[in-house]
Amino acid sequence: MPQTPFTPTLRCALTITVTMEGQLNVNGPLQDKMLCYGLLEAAKDAIRAHQVEPPRIVVADHLPRNGG
Repeated sequence: MPQTPFTPTLRCALTITVTMEGQLNVNGPLQDKMLCYGLLEAAKDAIRAHQVEPPRIVVADHLPRNGG
């Protein structure tokens, strides 16, 4: 992908995956513990700040009764 002024450049990545068997895999700059902990804190803040709309429930009052 060509670089543009709007293309973010990757400085580092911390990737956490869980397999179907429940095994946890972590990839990233694990030798730099302070950086990894900082990335985890930043991810926690981003998750907390993420706004999720509650599901909307539509009540079906105008449906015919008894299948017809």
